[in-house]
Amino acid sequence: MRCSSFARSIAFLAFVACADSAGPPTPVGLKVITVPSEAAQTMIPLATQPVLQLVDRNGNPVAAGGQVVTTSVVGGGGKIFERGSATTDASGLAAFETLTLGANNGEIGPTTLSFSTGGSTSATAQIELACAVRIIELGSTVSDKLTTGDCKRVPPASATAFFKEYRLNVTAPTKAIRLSHSGDFPGYLLVRGPNEPTLFFGFGSDDDDFTFKVFVPPGASTILATTPIDGMTGSFTFSVVSAPEDEPECEDAQFQSPLSTNQTLRPACKDAVGKIGDFFGFDMLNAGAVSVSVASTAFVPQVVIVRTHPTEAVAATGSSSGGTASANHVNQTGGIAYYNIFVTSSDGTGTGAYTLQATITNATGSAVLLSRDAKLGEAPKPPNRPSARTSMGRRPNEMLRTHRAPIHRN
Repeated sequence: MRCSSFARSIAFLAFVACADSAGPPTPVGLKVITVPSEAAQTMIPLATQPVLQLVDRNGNPVAAGGQVVTTSVVGGGGKIFERGSATTDASGLAAFETLTLGANNGEIGPTTLSFSTGGSTSATAQIELACAVRIIELGSTVSDKLTTGDCKRVPPASATAFFKEYRLNVTAPTKAIRLSHSGDFPGYLLVRGPNEPTLFFGFGSDDDDFTFKVFVPPGASTILATTPIDGMTGSFTFSVVSAPEDEPECEDAQFQSPLSTNQTLRPACKDAVGKIGDFFGFDMLNAGAVSVSVASTAFVPQVVIVRTHPTEAVAATGSSSGGTASANHVNQTGGIAYYNIFVTSSDGTGTGAYTLQATITNATGSAVLLSRDAKLGEAPKPPNRPSARTSMGRRPNEMLRTHRAPIHRN
């Protein structure tokens, strides 16, 4: 069939109109190009950040810049804490930079992320969220903050005190370390040695900066920075440095089991009735046991185990002719109890060198991170002792206690 030039012109115009009306492809969905990290830690940006591509209904890339892609949690624990959005470039790619997840009211675990933009169909990703553990070294100073994205004493999720967790590796034999803390809120530093299965033990103050000494054995010790106040957030700083094994004036330290140390009794440190002696603090769970021995050729040794809350000597033994003294005790209080080992001489006036060994055996607890409740219970404050020790068990339904240690100095 022949076609006139007029008809051909009409057909050409119709084709052009149809082609122009089609326009560029319309993005209707998102495709994950770079899958985010399968595992993440609270308040630390994802190691592998997600990248998403705008696509059309056939899954083909769509080059459309300036569109905001947002992410949200649609299942499991966790929440978006920082940088939960990214903008597409000219090619339609949205690359997240510092997407950070936090605990959701203390909850962590499997977390499902959803990515969406405008009316586009969303894409999802699965992440296993855990409480962050930061590695520190002796000589470190840590400046950090408690936030609403940090872990809490969980389970259960009803607990409301936030914490930060740090790991300190010690390679030497029993090492004396000193921890110092300052912050804009009442703070605690709590330590769990490498051989302690369940119990944290440390120091705290309701309103002041503080410092304290701990003996830790070789291995990885855990340090927690926390607070007794529900929902409290804020900045804090702490340092961890080596300390002298034997203090030049008065030994007043905590320890993580086992302890083996060479010390010297000096006149500067005395108990409430004036006996010269050194003090070594520790905590035990119910049914926990401690074994202590002291050896000296400089004086006739005596060792006393004192429970504080209430103050009571629960075990004591000495030597009538020098050499060694030992004592043992099992906690039968029904809960966590705070103790001091008091190393002295039989007449309370002896001085000189001695060797102390102590071993604590606590029951293995569950995988619970911390105690559920944070409650303060304060024993009488001794003279010239403005600071407070604290103890915390890694079991549900235990209590956080603040103790005034029964230590007196001239």
